[in-house]
Amino acid sequence: MDTGEWIDLGAAVGAVLVGLVSAGIARNAAIWAKAAAKSADKLAELEQARDNERAEAASREQAAKITAWFKITPVASEGMGRHLPRRGAEVRNGSDAPTWDVQVHVRQRRSGPAGSPPEFTGPFVRLRVDDLTLPPGEHINPYDDSNALYNEGEEWGAFVQFRDANDKVWHRDGLLRPGPLDLEV
Repeated sequence: MDTGEWIDLGAAVGAVLVGLVSAGIARNAAIWAKAAAKSADKLAELEQARDNERAEAASREQAAKITAWFKITPVASEGMGRHLPRRGAEVRNGSDAPTWDVQVHVRQRRSGPAGSPPEFTGPFVRLRVDDLTLPPGEHINPYDDSNALYNEGEEWGAFVQFRDANDKVWHRDGLLRPGPLDLEV
């Protein structure tokens, strides 16, 4: 072999080596890119989960600040010139955000055995709510607009349902526990 052929052979071998090294670098780059993409996806999932947890905590905090209790509400009676005692409630928004689609029901209750929570009996009575929006720091006094009067000695509990600032629907039962509310109207 003459010198020119050796140079050509060297160039060819060099080109093959450069190609192999380049292919190896490209393969490693692809592996690293795939790993980086997986890590980015995992981080995005973690951030989304944290955002969801924060939103849930904010919703739960707002829901915990909505309170309702049974209250005798004097309502003017048409044609009688006096106020009659009606079943009612007071609902207060102690949170910093408004609530919407407020619905209030009352239900008669009786005391259970000592140390146990009261038991709710009878049908739910839906109260009249004139404004379905409850601004922060405000309260409403819905009442039973049927002709049923409150009888002295009856015990009642108030149940409230509302939509919070995060558009989540909440229910508070007569003992102010959050959870599902099955209305037996």
